[in-house]
Amino acid sequence: TTAAVAYQLGRNYVGVEISQKYVENTEKRLAELKDQQFSNLFLNTAELNELKRLLSDIKKPAKEIAADKSLLRLFTDQFAVRMNNQKCYRTAEIVAALGDIAD
Repeated sequence: TTAAVAYQLGRNYVGVEISQKYVENTEKRLAELKDQQFSNLFLNTAELNELKRLLSDIKKPAKEIAADKSLLRLFTDQFAVRMNNQKCYRTAEIVAALGDIAD
């Protein structure tokens, strides 16, 4: 779990484990996280996780947010505030990510 969280946060990690089965499970989980990260071209894993949290907090379907330009702009702005990384997010990127989440 520590390695997975470190990976999601873009941090370096080292793991030591005596159980070969646990090592295999960890490698599988990390591979799934890497696949998830590359499935979205615009957002990294931490950003996707925060997008999911914001979507859950707003309690509106992703398709409804993507279809309403005003709501989408507010959602995108709120997402940028939550990320607090001085990155400028475009609504098109958010729509693409919402589409990935909704699928």
